[in-house]
Amino acid sequence: MLKYNGIVESLRGTEIQEEDNKAVIGLEKELCSIKDKLNCSFKGVYTISIIDGRIKELTINFYGLESFPAQIGELTGIEELNMDYNNISKLSEIEKGLKNLEKLKHFFVNHNPIMKKLGLEEE
Repeated sequence: MLKYNGIVESLRGTEIQEEDNKAVIGLEKELCSIKDKLNCSFKGVYTISIIDGRIKELTINFYGLESFPAQIGELTGIEELNMDYNNISKLSEIEKGLKNLEKLKHFFVNHNPIMKKLGLEEE
């Protein structure tokens, strides 16, 4: 069982497609690893929307994070992503992490829309 009680616990008993399930477990492990290394606190996931077995919206609130979690890029069905993230200056890293998210319509960092800053279109 993972030490961080967050995404996996929030999805317990929810049927999601296998690829999203693998991505979520990977993201959870990645966040646990970061938490252990940086001794930072995670408030956890406070919004997950699932439609037709795909994760469509994900909101994560985490502090002390210095790099963009790569596993987010595997949630290919995601349409809205909201993050509290300390290092907004690393836009190139964020852009690289989002390149597989073809369905992404809205991306907020620290409650600010940043799709246009990344050169992505926002609906």
